[in-house]
Amino acid sequence: MAADVANCKRCGKVFQKVRNEICPPCVQLEDEHFKVLYRALQKSSAHGGIVISELASETAISSEDIERYYLEGRLSTAGTNLKMPCQACGVIMGDIERKGRFCVKCSETTANKARVEVKSIQELEKADAQDRLRQQQLALLKNNQSAGQSARKFGLSQRQR
Repeated sequence: MAADVANCKRCGKVFQKVRNEICPPCVQLEDEHFKVLYRALQKSSAHGGIVISELASETAISSEDIERYYLEGRLSTAGTNLKMPCQACGVIMGDIERKGRFCVKCSETTANKARVEVKSIQELEKADAQDRLRQQQLALLKNNQSAGQSARKFGLSQRQR
């Protein structure tokens, strides 16, 4: 079995690929970056968060790498302290004020132009819960109907069921 060889997506060096798209030294470097970022973001919570450009200069980690960690979901709860510019209008936004890379206003404007309805997570979860309840009620109704049909098939009266 031949080993897969690839160029590291981060540094470009050739390495023996096992699982990652980046070489072992770059994996180690990214892990160190992640730890530094996570600590800095946790500290920033006392001040209401930190703008991505300030975090980049404070940690010497590029804004692009920080944004990538955020978009990959690697910053988890500490990512809520990260303030980023909206990709459309440039306004600095916190976690609550953004939908992905865009502020709520730009996201809604784009959705309206595309004639797409924008719903909050809470609205989507409520709709999902209502759908599940309807499905359960339908299943129960079908079970009751089939039980009634079986009883009639065997000639049982309403009282005997």
